[in-house]
Amino acid sequence: MWRLVGDLATDLLALGLNRESTYSPDRTPFFLAECRRRCFVTEYYLEKMFGMVFNLPPRVTSRYVDVKLPLDLSDEEIFAQTHEELEIAKSRLTEDGWNTDGKYRGATWARLRYMLSQFREEIVDYRFHASQASDPVQLGYELSDKVVVNVH
Repeated sequence: MWRLVGDLATDLLALGLNRESTYSPDRTPFFLAECRRRCFVTEYYLEKMFGMVFNLPPRVTSRYVDVKLPLDLSDEEIFAQTHEELEIAKSRLTEDGWNTDGKYRGATWARLRYMLSQFREEIVDYRFHASQASDPVQLGYELSDKVVVNVH
C-alpha cells in the first residue's frame, strides 16, 4: 500500500499538481482545476496517514506545495451547466472558500483532511528530523587542543 501511495505521489508531482501555476484559468477550465486540487489534497492526506501508520517519513512535503484548497462546492456546482450558475454557487462561499449553507460535501471533508495532514506532516517531520548537534558540548565532548576528549 505504501508503495502505491508513493507511486501516486510521484505521478501527481510529475504532473505538477502540487503547484498552483498548473491551474491557470487561461489554460485550465474551472471544473478541471477543482478536480485536480481535490485529487492532490486527497493524495496528500493519504500519504500522511499511511506514513504515520507505517512509521515512514513523508514523500510529499509542504515545502514543495502551493496548491490552494479546493472550494467547498458540490460536484453538481462544479459542473454547473452555465457560467451564471457557477458564479451564484461561488458567491455563497466565504472568502476562504467554505460554504455558508452548513452542508457537508466531499470537498468539505477533503479540505479538513488536508488541513489536518499539514499538522501530521509537522509531527512526522519532527519524528524523523535528524539531530544536527554541531556543538561538541551538546554531544558530550569537549575540544581541547584539537583533540576530542570524552568528558564522561
